[in-house]
Amino acid sequence: MRSHYCTIGLCLLLVITSCNNSNNDWMPSENRLINPNACIELTRAEKKIAAKDLDFGIDMFKHLAKENGKDENFLFSPFSASLAYAMLSAGAEGKTRKEIVDALGFSGFEYADMASYYKKLTEGMIASDKKVELSFANAVWAGGNIKPDYVDEVHNNYNAEINEVDFSKTKESAVIINEWTSDKTHGLIPSIVNEQSLKGTVMMIENALYFKSQWSEGVYFAQKMSFTNSSGKTSQCSSFTNQEPKYYYSLFDDNVSVLKIPYSPSFNMMFVLPGKGVDINKFISTLDGQKWDKWSASCTSHKVCFEIPCFEDGSSMDLKSSLNDRGMKIPFTPRADFSKMTDFALFVTNSAQKTYIKVSENGTEAAAATTVGMGLTWAGPDNQQEYYFIADRPFLYAIEEASTGTLLFIGAHVK
Repeated sequence: MRSHYCTIGLCLLLVITSCNNSNNDWMPSENRLINPNACIELTRAEKKIAAKDLDFGIDMFKHLAKENGKDENFLFSPFSASLAYAMLSAGAEGKTRKEIVDALGFSGFEYADMASYYKKLTEGMIASDKKVELSFANAVWAGGNIKPDYVDEVHNNYNAEINEVDFSKTKESAVIINEWTSDKTHGLIPSIVNEQSLKGTVMMIENALYFKSQWSEGVYFAQKMSFTNSSGKTSQCSSFTNQEPKYYYSLFDDNVSVLKIPYSPSFNMMFVLPGKGVDINKFISTLDGQKWDKWSASCTSHKVCFEIPCFEDGSSMDLKSSLNDRGMKIPFTPRADFSKMTDFALFVTNSAQKTYIKVSENGTEAAAATTVGMGLTWAGPDNQQEYYFIADRPFLYAIEEASTGTLLFIGAHVK
């Protein structure tokens, strides 16, 4: 009997917040079956950081997906979020920095190792394939009083812009920040802040991520398919298919099916389809970084015919609760210490993220924005069997850097 499976893609942009980590010391598998010429070479220490980074992304996805609602599509950008928090940690001291670093999962690592890891990944991913349009933009928004050492740190390691705004003029400041965000995400995230959200803000850190690519094989075929959502309702939707079986890295067993559709030797979209009858929310609740990495690394070449819904999703979320659950608490209180960043006594007042993704027979375009607002404390195949991956029910999807397993986006498509 032919089994059916599938998944999708995602996007996001960001500014800052915080979180906490698991204690397992596993390292991501190197058996990813990718082009050696497209590899980002990580040291042993960086591989351990990569494992913690994946734990952070999967755990945050679980928390945020639960908050978002069980019958709603959802998209999160782990890499964009962790980049923003890494920039925040550079300006923190004492217990404030410890909670941010622990929430990211990097306790036991030197800050220099963490900064070097992110710099290597961002530069490596951008340089890895010119066919993929990928950009990271970082900014610190402030009215002044930023310490020179912090400016040097975020500029050298994160290529961050230092942009002056007068936050007392909330309307004008919102226009400036939103125009920058829209520009860096090619219009996919037209706004990330408003006058209300900027009240009391005196500084903000932002990261924007943009991804666009065609599938490596060009345009797939468009057609219609039936999709049964998480509530059991079936409807017709647009989809894309390869029509005839071709070789793809994939995994098929009774509990899960995984399919990787490449954009290039360096990037792919990984679709994860739970077994028939498995509730998508219960499936998400069992995820962890090690399980996700095992699925990704266990994919081997099979002849696959797939059919996957075309979709256009996006999310808007508050990150504070999920970061609190991961142990990041002091940065959100007046006890926070960001004295390496500024002489102002600041704490994180709000943290928001918006994401957008569009997946079709042509390829994928995605973006994300996260903001961390800060205020004053006092105010070669040999398997010839053919498989079918039919995404006719809720599934997960991710945009993955192939050699390291870094998740740029991870989402759930349920309706």
